[in-house]
Amino acid sequence: MRFSVIIPACGRIGPLKFTLNSVRRSLYSFGNCGEVVLVDDGSEEPLAREDLLKKSDNQIRILRKENGGSISARLAGLKEARGDVVLFLDSDDLIHPAKLDAHYAAHSREDVDAVYDDISEVRLLENYEAEFTGGWTLPLAKNGIDLLLKIQPLPHGISFKRSYLLKTLEEPLIPPFRKFDWVGDVWNYYNMLIAPPRFAKIHRPLTAVGPHTDFRFSRNWERLAVEALLLVEAFVQRCPIEPSTIEARIAVGETAFDSWRRLPRDFPPVFADRLLSVWRHSPRGPIKCLGGKWFSFLAALVGPEMAAKIMKLRNHSYSSCRTIDPTALKKLLTRLDSHESLW
Repeated sequence: MRFSVIIPACGRIGPLKFTLNSVRRSLYSFGNCGEVVLVDDGSEEPLAREDLLKKSDNQIRILRKENGGSISARLAGLKEARGDVVLFLDSDDLIHPAKLDAHYAAHSREDVDAVYDDISEVRLLENYEAEFTGGWTLPLAKNGIDLLLKIQPLPHGISFKRSYLLKTLEEPLIPPFRKFDWVGDVWNYYNMLIAPPRFAKIHRPLTAVGPHTDFRFSRNWERLAVEALLLVEAFVQRCPIEPSTIEARIAVGETAFDSWRRLPRDFPPVFADRLLSVWRHSPRGPIKCLGGKWFSFLAALVGPEMAAKIMKLRNHSYSSCRTIDPTALKKLLTRLDSHESLW
């Protein structure tokens, strides 16, 4: 078996029909040398249903399990996968018909653990089909750590050799706690940081997110931010302090500093201070890695933190990007209180 496409799903039949159709087209273009592991994560109505699957779907296997969240569903699918290369999709993701073929060709190199491509725009058509139109280009990563922390391709924008995933996720550095489900994609990446992948890039837009109106995690950035912070703190706490991990620890600190710099200027300090603390307690790289030319100039005069505080005065206010009401935000930030700061 050459390719395994793993799709965790819990309901959401409408978007899932588009997703399965896009995978069918890509499998067909690939010569049907692959499989789909559809992980039914405790859907109220089982996904083994006539309006979702076709009689010809002999390449789709359904694994039904109790609801445990996206991370546990992906890991269950990985355990069942038989392909040499693995691609994770969410139940609203779309892939170009040429994607599987292009990725597998890139994976044929022995020095490649991961392959990513660019992002496409898409238009939904009748009969659960999709038309890929324009797109935009992701940067070429400098190294595996840069790929995982700075580029962070969409989960279905990057494929991995199954042997690499088993090595990094079977006994992960950060346990697959359900509290990280909202940032499950990033959970994968942080567990890969101490053994970052060798990678290749395909300069074609082969990855798209279905433009539907169903609920999406990305529409609540505050919760994503809180869970991402807890994930980063878990990495800092569990990452071995040794020479082989120093580049990853530096990069995690720099990423936290950059996120802190970009926060709305009036976002609650209880969150901002915890984020900044990650950088304060991480090993340091060059100042130029923290910002551009003007930031570096100012940081040389007053230090990185003060330079960032001065430049943050230009940031937008929280009211301009709020997605939850004050009561919900206060409740969300209590999650930080229940997870004691490392410092």
